[in-house]
Amino acid sequence: MGHDHEHHGEHVTPLPLYFAVYGALLVLTVITVLVSIADLGSAAIYVAMAVALTKGTLVATYFMHLKWDDKFNVFVFTSALLFMSIFFIVTALDLGFRGQINPETDTFVLRNEQAAIAAEEARKNAAAAAAAAEAAETAAVTAPTGTP
Repeated sequence: MGHDHEHHGEHVTPLPLYFAVYGALLVLTVITVLVSIADLGSAAIYVAMAVALTKGTLVATYFMHLKWDDKFNVFVFTSALLFMSIFFIVTALDLGFRGQINPETDTFVLRNEQAAIAAEEARKNAAAAAAAAEAAETAAVTAPTGTP
């Protein structure tokens, strides 16, 4: 009766592989800095998250030795990442649809934002009316009279 036991010894990673992963992490860090400088608009967060996910995957796979570790540990780690990503997705959806609140069930924050917008419009309208009144007054003073 033979015994097929797996050898659970320590894995020795070649040094060139560590340097390659280190180089990739440096390149990805430069990309992260460039993304923060570049004006990508709303796409910046998605690019930054993709770069961060890639960097985290490299660190977990090679520096934390998950590539050569027990598959149960890999399962636990990826499950934690899955649940964390669900929380991020729900938060991103909430932020993305925050301005599209149903007026019948609006929130206190939405009412405050609407009041601030209305006050700003009223201020602009009052400034425009004052400018128009001043222009009319200036035109009346400088208008030529009909008597010689």
